[in-house]
Amino acid sequence: MQASHATFQCGKFFPRCRDPSEVDNLIVIGVPDEEHLLDAHRYVESLGIKAVLFREPDMGDQATALCTEAMGREQKRNFRRFKLWKEETCLR
Repeated sequence: MQASHATFQCGKFFPRCRDPSEVDNLIVIGVPDEEHLLDAHRYVESLGIKAVLFREPDMGDQATALCTEAMGREQKRNFRRFKLWKEETCLR
């Protein structure tokens, strides 16, 4: 649910892609806590990738999700350092 909030915020802040055919990646990562999420946010922005950090009002404005601007294939390589979300891990 938190990822949906962040994605919605990105839709409000970032313009549509210039060439939608180049954007074909939705990357969902998992981090253990807010500290790691804030580190991920700093890392992404250090690469020049625009991002929106979502803060949950019902949790004391704790950072709970992060969404980047749309990216092409080349930029997704920057996310290799993160553990990617896999559906089977959520079914257990």
